Amino acid sequence: MYRWLKRILGQFAKTSTIDKWNLNKAMKRWILRGDVNDFSYKSPLYSPVSYMLNCSLRSRWFVNDMIYKMTKNPIMTYDSEIIYLIHATVQYLHPDVFEAYIMEAISQIQDRDAHTGIICLKKFFDLSMFELNEDIAHFSRTHRMGVPTHTPMMYAPIIQARVHRWFGDLRTARILLTESLQQAQIRCDEIAHQMANVELHTVDYIGGGCLLEDKTVRNIEEVNDRRIVRKALKHINDLPGHHRAGPCCISSEDDFELIHEMDSYGKMIMVLKQISEGTFKMKYHRIAEIGITCPLETDPQERGDKVNGYGYAIMTSNMIRNGMYEHAETTAQEQIVQNQMRDTTEFHRTEAFCVTNVNMAYALAAKGEYDDCYELLNEMNELYPEEILWRGNDHIHLAAAIIMFEREFLGGYFIESQIAIDNLAVFSVNETKFRQSILWAAMGRTREAIKLLQEMETTDIYIKIRIQMQLGSFHTYEQSYIEARKHFEEAVKLVAGTTFRTMRAMINRRISTMLMCKGEYVGARLHLRECYDCLKIDGTYVEKACMYMTLARIDRLMGNDPRPYLGQVRHLAHDKWPTMEKMALAELVAVHMPDGPVPDSIRLAWACGQFGVLEEDYPGRCDWLLM
Repeated sequence: MYRWLKRILGQFAKTSTIDKWNLNKAMKRWILRGDVNDFSYKSPLYSPVSYMLNCSLRSRWFVNDMIYKMTKNPIMTYDSEIIYLIHATVQYLHPDVFEAYIMEAISQIQDRDAHTGIICLKKFFDLSMFELNEDIAHFSRTHRMGVPTHTPMMYAPIIQARVHRWFGDLRTARILLTESLQQAQIRCDEIAHQMANVELHTVDYIGGGCLLEDKTVRNIEEVNDRRIVRKALKHINDLPGHHRAGPCCISSEDDFELIHEMDSYGKMIMVLKQISEGTFKMKYHRIAEIGITCPLETDPQERGDKVNGYGYAIMTSNMIRNGMYEHAETTAQEQIVQNQMRDTTEFHRTEAFCVTNVNMAYALAAKGEYDDCYELLNEMNELYPEEILWRGNDHIHLAAAIIMFEREFLGGYFIESQIAIDNLAVFSVNETKFRQSILWAAMGRTREAIKLLQEMETTDIYIKIRIQMQLGSFHTYEQSYIEARKHFEEAVKLVAGTTFRTMRAMINRRISTMLMCKGEYVGARLHLRECYDCLKIDGTYVEKACMYMTLARIDRLMGNDPRPYLGQVRHLAHDKWPTMEKMALAELVAVHMPDGPVPDSIRLAWACGQFGVLEEDYPGRCDWLLM
């Protein structure tokens, strides 16, 4: 028996990887010819075991299929209790099917149990450190059928670090990824090295660390971090030395496609770096194109779809950041349609796809289409339930809180606005502070609002500009025009080194409002002339309404007819911003007064009547100087 086993192992050691794979496929076909209704085993609870679990080969295939579905569309899998029962049954009948621990780990993480999930991952990597001995000479000397493998030492820290990153423990994640990088460098594993680098720079991007710091201190588009942006692989023979790039794939073709995917993620990190610095140019971008398209061949694991999902999320987020709301809505709609063209079981329900849908909701809210926005968010809440897809659902709750605050605040409902801020506090500290300061200023607590913004610390250039703009608006509201000008000038300096499309126009609009309040009408008109075209195309309806109101008031105070601008204000604010519509009617009353630019008693009476109707439903004042 021993000689026969030794001969078999010797022949197995001499067999090539492709022949082993073909042998495995032939064995699989032979086993799967059995009767589907055959229940030959019983579980520890003495209940029949399904056909898919009464054989280790079928169990491994079933578990791998479950893992694939859980990472793509968890809705189409079993409940967590059934997953745990399947894992217990597989481990009882087939201890060699280590992948069941990954299946349980994913289910535990979906249940927000990070501790148990990490324990399952550690068990998987501990058990997978043993592999059959393929060296006949070593086997002859030691008589050992198996040898330890160091593969888990490279990949286990990456997977565990990803879990720590999901739950906010960035420090532990960074330590684990550093260890993985060292192990990958020692063993010259291309895939592990690329995976760890992408994950490490993702952690730095989230944590505001030294993100991809360029050693030459040059900030131009052509200079990128060589740690994650390598020469793109054009052919499978580009793999180093024509050897396997890593032991985690079945064949070299899978290695090639996996490295393509990792290269795409690396290029996306470079795009995110430029976006966070405000230096990303809204034009044809070779690195962005390669990172978002991920050209593959057969793509059996849908790596290209995953990369496209991340690419759409980044594109739409940057469009929202730059005021391109129509473009963001169109792009998001394109991805939604592509995803819905699949069968229900083939839907992608991942965080990246959820972010794209949320960006569409932001685009609708920016145009004032709140009803459509809430309808979309309610649909998404059903597609991405909190019990399973909690990471995607967090984005939905964040968007709902932001949009709820905007709608309630513009309607003058401060109690509901505070409720929205309380809901927002769980998800974003910076956005919570911004909205809390605006609400405090509207309630007369301007000094507290200014102090809250001054104490904010951030490395994001976009948030820094917003802080200066908001402080300038608060000082304008308090008629401290010298302080307001200082903050607006600081915001202009910060914008000067960025590529934001609408930020400079938004600052000019606030400067013109400040000059109007100060009585410098000519200077206010000059600043409005600089920002008019940009805000008319890419501004939110709130920005447009404030701009038209400033123009209307300047014209009235200079003795001109402001009614064309007041008509624009009423059109934008109707059913969206009732207090602004009330303010437009108040301006119209002043226009038709006997001492106004266009005296008209009939129109004066009509405007007063319309104002009274709105005053009954919305008794609050319009704090547009804070916006």
